[in-house]
Amino acid sequence: MKIHNIKLVFLISSVTVFSVIIYLASTLDIHPDEAYYFSWSEYLRSGYLDHPPAIAYIIKLSRVLFEGNFEIRGINIILAFILLALVGKSIRLIWNNDNSIYTGLLIVILSPIFLTGTIITTPDTPLIFFISTYIYFTLKTIQSDKYLFSIFSGIFLGLSMLSKYTAFFIIPSLLLFSLRFRKNFAIIKKIALIPILVSILVYSPNIVYNVNTGYKSYLFQITHGILHPKLEPIKTFIPYFLSQLFIFSPFVFVVFLINLNRYRKESDIQRYLLFAWTIIPLGLFMILALFKHVEANWSAFGFLPLLILTICEVIKSVKRLLLILSYHVLVFLIILLHINFSILPLSADNDPLTQVKYWKKTYNMIRENIPENKTLVTFRYQISSILYYYSRGKITSLCFDRRFVNSEIGTKDAHNWVMIDFFPAKTATEIALNICNNSIVRIPLVISENMNIIRRIDVIYCDNKEINN
Repeated sequence: MKIHNIKLVFLISSVTVFSVIIYLASTLDIHPDEAYYFSWSEYLRSGYLDHPPAIAYIIKLSRVLFEGNFEIRGINIILAFILLALVGKSIRLIWNNDNSIYTGLLIVILSPIFLTGTIITTPDTPLIFFISTYIYFTLKTIQSDKYLFSIFSGIFLGLSMLSKYTAFFIIPSLLLFSLRFRKNFAIIKKIALIPILVSILVYSPNIVYNVNTGYKSYLFQITHGILHPKLEPIKTFIPYFLSQLFIFSPFVFVVFLINLNRYRKESDIQRYLLFAWTIIPLGLFMILALFKHVEANWSAFGFLPLLILTICEVIKSVKRLLLILSYHVLVFLIILLHINFSILPLSADNDPLTQVKYWKKTYNMIRENIPENKTLVTFRYQISSILYYYSRGKITSLCFDRRFVNSEIGTKDAHNWVMIDFFPAKTATEIALNICNNSIVRIPLVISENMNIIRRIDVIYCDNKEINN
């Protein structure tokens, strides 16, 4: 395939993909996690229990610039444009090959991780953007005598750390790099020492937050990641491995694994650095996946260095190139068709699309069925966040989320509660039975499509009139 043809394919694909992204971002319901982070943007801080603060500031900025769904998702699309430019520049710094640049960018825009990450705003949004900026400035540092690029590298590394704690995996990657080139102190200083020192300075507000809160945020993430390990590779490792093949690209991923030993012995500074950035998060999460469930996006930022490192190997022949692009176009079309027509035979529990559909309808159903003069109590942050977002802050609740509440829930004032939970609402039912005896009002709210139950929620409270009689 000629270079000018692949560039044309990329330009046409970009217009198509971003048109689809804008359409979906404007029409799909807000994801509960987005609503959760939206509430953070109402109360800006230097840290939160389960994440650093960058996502709250990103959404706050988006709210200044956009309205509707784009008040959460608008910045995503802008950052995605810039990210593509940065990835293209990084590929040029390594390979200086237009064919590699446009093919690499095509793989990015047609990958599931780009599509979902550009539409749905999560901490991965600023993380991947700042990582792409960090990669670019670090590669520029290697090719320049100016320490200014090294400082910029550290700034964006610090911003990555303020986005998501998984960015800390860059530090052991830099240590691995330093061991490999330990005799070249000048390059270690530029690539590792200066950026790490600058990044700590940029990241310091979140350090202060954690010190002031007893390191609860760190402890929460550590326990979330490693608590209750159990060797079940079939149940945990295989799903994680397959998820990495899917969200990245099976071709890119397999090329990396086949050439792993060669990359490990790489003498080129830039390519070994890309290897170090890739192998640490992927390797550590692969090991962790032997013992417990690991979410597919935990190693998401490793996709960019993985792609940049392997792209020339991935497209060695026109036949391979056509196969790769055909696969990615097919996956993109299947995802698009499933979003609009639910073509995949997935249950509601296993279909990720249920998280961006029917939430506004869910909110309206709950709003119409909650009595006045009662304290609203939820047991899932998803319900609490959706109620807060769609009511524009008019409906607030006490959220006894099971992720955050470790002690027994007090029931002193439970007779004044209206409790909302996903079915089966075990906790709410037990509290109601203890407080109300048999004077319980239970309102099941069911959303279904094509004879399948998509979402079921119970509203439970005490019938005070019955109790008083």
